[in-house]
Amino acid sequence: MRRLYVAEVESVDDRLGMMIEALRKRGAIDNTYFIFTADHGEQFGEHGFWGHGAQGRDGNYHEASTRIPLIISGPGVVKGGRSRAPVSLVDVMPTVDDLLRLQHPRRMQGRSVRPALVGKEMKGRTAYFTDVRRHDHVNALVSGDFKVILHASGYVELFNVREDPGELRNIGPQQSELAHAMMDRVKQHRAENARLLATRPAMEADSVRTLSDEERKRLDELRSLGY
Repeated sequence: MRRLYVAEVESVDDRLGMMIEALRKRGAIDNTYFIFTADHGEQFGEHGFWGHGAQGRDGNYHEASTRIPLIISGPGVVKGGRSRAPVSLVDVMPTVDDLLRLQHPRRMQGRSVRPALVGKEMKGRTAYFTDVRRHDHVNALVSGDFKVILHASGYVELFNVREDPGELRNIGPQQSELAHAMMDRVKQHRAENARLLATRPAMEADSVRTLSDEERKRLDELRSLGY
């Protein structure tokens, strides 16, 4: 399984090389932004899971599933820079808009990571994880070096992911005050998502009115896949 996964990574790397070379030949490499990321990680037996699904349990947000690459390069981006601040996929679109000096909707939850790309420190950031279909099912929050995972059953896990990247020691019982503080922030995110979810049908109705028949068909196909 691991060898197959490595082969897939090598295949992606090979195709990225082809794209970069094509841009270089066209003289477009110096004014192109590259953003490389993924929608999830992959588990190879960590915490009893394989793949990237829950396999019948109430889900998990351990590092093997949630720690993904986010590599950005392009005009004005500091080469070789690295940030320890938690970021999320919801930050990608605001970052693109910021790099291209575009406006983005205020209702977007993500925040641009452009400060890190130009060598500045990003403080006070968190990364929140949830199931888009069930916001009260299982959630996680990363803040600084700590991650809390709140399961639907009420079971709570707290890890220091810097000192314990394999998440082998649940320190929740020893640091209950920190665990409860982070759980409160998870519940705030839950409430905000529930509020946004309640307004979603009206927003979708407004946008669907402007779609062509072909676009409506594609939208239905995406919905059937869970998007």
